[in-house]
Amino acid sequence: MTPKFPTRHPYLLITVEEIAQVHSRAQAEPWAKKALDRILDAADRVLAEPPDIPEGVSADHRGVSSAAKDVALAYALSGEERYRKYSRKVLLHYAEVYTSFPLVRNKRSRLTSFSSLYESRWYIPLVYAYDLLYESLSSVERERVEAGIVRPGLDCFVVWDYGTDPRATDWHYRCYNFQAWHLAAIGLAGFCLQDQKLIDYALESRFGFRHHIGHDINDDGLFWERALGYHQFTLSAFLDLTEAAYRCGMDLYTLEVSDTYGPSDDIRELNYPVDGDNGPKTLKMMFDAPFYYPFPDGSTANIGDSSMQMFLGHPLYRIGYARCKDPKYAWLIEHKGYGPDLTALIHGLPGKGIPAPVLGTGRFGNTGRTVLGSTLYPATGYAILRQDELDRDATCVLLNYGPFGGGHGHPDQLNMVLYSDGKQWIRDFGSFSYNGHPMKLKGEWTAQTVSHSTLTVDGISQHPQGDRDSAWPSDDIASPANGELQTFEVDSLLKVASASCDRVYDGVRLERTLALFDGLVVDFYRAESDAAHQYDWVMHVDGAPDAISVPLAQSEIPLGERCGYQHIKDVERAKVNVDWTAGWRDDEGRGLRITLLGEPGTEAIRARSMTNRGDEFASTLIARRNATNTVFAAFLEPYRGESRIMNVKRLPAETPDEGIAHAVGVEIQTVDGVRYVLLTSDGDTRHLFGELVFAGELALIKLSEDETTVSVVGARYLNFEGKEHAFDIPTKKQFRME
Repeated sequence: MTPKFPTRHPYLLITVEEIAQVHSRAQAEPWAKKALDRILDAADRVLAEPPDIPEGVSADHRGVSSAAKDVALAYALSGEERYRKYSRKVLLHYAEVYTSFPLVRNKRSRLTSFSSLYESRWYIPLVYAYDLLYESLSSVERERVEAGIVRPGLDCFVVWDYGTDPRATDWHYRCYNFQAWHLAAIGLAGFCLQDQKLIDYALESRFGFRHHIGHDINDDGLFWERALGYHQFTLSAFLDLTEAAYRCGMDLYTLEVSDTYGPSDDIRELNYPVDGDNGPKTLKMMFDAPFYYPFPDGSTANIGDSSMQMFLGHPLYRIGYARCKDPKYAWLIEHKGYGPDLTALIHGLPGKGIPAPVLGTGRFGNTGRTVLGSTLYPATGYAILRQDELDRDATCVLLNYGPFGGGHGHPDQLNMVLYSDGKQWIRDFGSFSYNGHPMKLKGEWTAQTVSHSTLTVDGISQHPQGDRDSAWPSDDIASPANGELQTFEVDSLLKVASASCDRVYDGVRLERTLALFDGLVVDFYRAESDAAHQYDWVMHVDGAPDAISVPLAQSEIPLGERCGYQHIKDVERAKVNVDWTAGWRDDEGRGLRITLLGEPGTEAIRARSMTNRGDEFASTLIARRNATNTVFAAFLEPYRGESRIMNVKRLPAETPDEGIAHAVGVEIQTVDGVRYVLLTSDGDTRHLFGELVFAGELALIKLSEDETTVSVVGARYLNFEGKEHAFDIPTKKQFRME
């Protein structure tokens, strides 16, 4: 692709023609005048209290460069000399001193000390500022800026020789979000300097933009690091590059890149796609994928090192709409967006009255799919079951099973998140801050398995964390930690997701099945091994503890001294062999009740644990067993007001075969006379549940006064009330019985 450079600067953030459009729009439309005033007001605040320029190496240089860009933009939009004077002063200062700082950390930074990411976040705003001031600078000043900042700054980002450069084995220079920011910095410099070699590097080098699109965007559209916050962060970097390219005649938004699904390193690869070639990829997939992730109130599960809590009309979507014209972006901007910004001034506002997007049944990306409002991200490894996507209070549950996702991933295989009544009752905590003391807690808590609602074995965390306290655990292609989807089936009555993993604990296979029906959730969590282990089934609940059906006693004995257990406090425990129930309430009249089916040798534990802040806590429920094989069978009822469940009981299960029998039956009776029977077994073997016989993965029988409805998943045989249903192959089916 060959650029066509405009005849005059600026053209990275905004062009001369677009500046004229901004003024025209500001004169004609009140909202635009207010948006323009906000940009100028922000610059005025900088001039009133300019940030101090650190004398030495400091991450605070980023704030200075950001201020210089904001003020330079105000100059471009207003022509006022006071704005030019400030930004020019900052540029010439850094042009004078930047190269006096030596390259450190194997050429990763000069000025910001911490990393090449910090360096790029200092560098990029200054390139924008230079482009915005370019025509007002003398040729001598331009030479000083280019020789003092623009070209030497690239030393921190460009790897010309992957054979000898020590950064070549650093995955931050290959596939992480870091590299997206490196490429943005290189590309912006290339377009600003009209340097084709730099442009080619940013777009076409071994780990350039084209590689990122083909290799590092998953086939369902999410960035391979999995955390939604880092997905948006990476997209921000890409848009710095693609917008500059677009203004130079290169449309990267329509670029299709072949699916590069093979590893770039057969031994150390961190991003190891395993789903084959599913067709070409585009940048638009990254805009689309987050739409299918939120719960009905717009909140999102904070898997991995994510800090995003609500899916909003981020300013990125204004660019997405301007370039792609997808109406769902316009809806997001109108209903959940931020105030009009520079992009709105350039392109205008999307039309009003656009209907909300409906998930329904369909596809997104290359492999993502929705079924009756439930979502599957097969490449990233998220299954999200929704009772009703249009009801803000509807119960939803997420099952997390995918690839680890590099250093921002957590050892949280088969973790779950539960939403209902406008609240995440069982939530993931994301990450502690990366700075200061919280970084220590990141390694000791949020990067440990026990801080997630999943299962631990022998009191240690899943691979790749194990018994360490690493803040950045990561697997690789030689020793992956990913799980595998077993089932994703959805009909109008029953929604089911199940996944397994045998790669995170030596000699142990884990499998979790989540079933959602009529706002209720059943959790079957299996653990299988040839040796005895301590299994802890863990739930973290956002609510005040309410009644519990077992007599707990305060315990002075800590649950553990490592792997996050040292941060679980106020422990109460009791031995329990029968079915038992624990409850929680909040101050808005909402409640959650969890019933676990009894098993000899179970210990019930209730405690208090941190979230991702040292001053915020969650209620923690643990069911502990020592066994070789076990099934934790739990029933979860979120409710508002009063519970509608009268009784939950286990059905006796018998199998004619010896060996492991993972057959579990549960009967649930409601106050309105509806009865549910849920059966699960281990495949082809027929199991007897009282008078019922079932072979298959899951069966739900709903009995009401008017009718009986049956949904089966992976079924081979069902005999209910004397009526036989036999299937030649494992079958998913819903039917009614007279």
